[in-house]
Amino acid sequence: MLGLGSDGLHTNGYSLARKLIFEVEGLTVEDFVEALGCTVGEELLRPHRSYAGPVLSLMKQVTVKGIAHITGGGMSDNIPRILPEGTSAHIRLESWPVSPIFRLLERIGRIEAKELFRTFNMGVGMVLVLDSQEAEQARRILEREGERVYRVGEIAVGERDVCFA
Repeated sequence: MLGLGSDGLHTNGYSLARKLIFEVEGLTVEDFVEALGCTVGEELLRPHRSYAGPVLSLMKQVTVKGIAHITGGGMSDNIPRILPEGTSAHIRLESWPVSPIFRLLERIGRIEAKELFRTFNMGVGMVLVLDSQEAEQARRILEREGERVYRVGEIAVGERDVCFA
């Protein structure tokens, strides 16, 4: 499984993010947050990325067996939708950098990892499933298209769920 990097919150988790940032932490849109490298407003207004161009280009060159857009429900809810019966996704948590906004929200809200991964994309906006023999070629193609690509895990025998390790 290859993960494509996100540019922040994308379109999910804004209600919780606003509550934590503005009500709990007391920040304003004009406040510069060192960990983010920008103001709160700039971070929250980052546009949602479209992966369509790079993924369509990839699909002309390799066989993509599954695509999961990591939106509301995070990896936990979105990846099982593309898994065939009798399989599960095994995700390696240290295989990509978690975006600073999620670390900030985790700290402010003291949110457990399981809930973070159910609410937010955590730095991976899309997951692609390919044959392992095509993964390196796919990574190179996507990087040429300007994507940040991470080998985030594998598909194994299981119960149509996601396991994090």
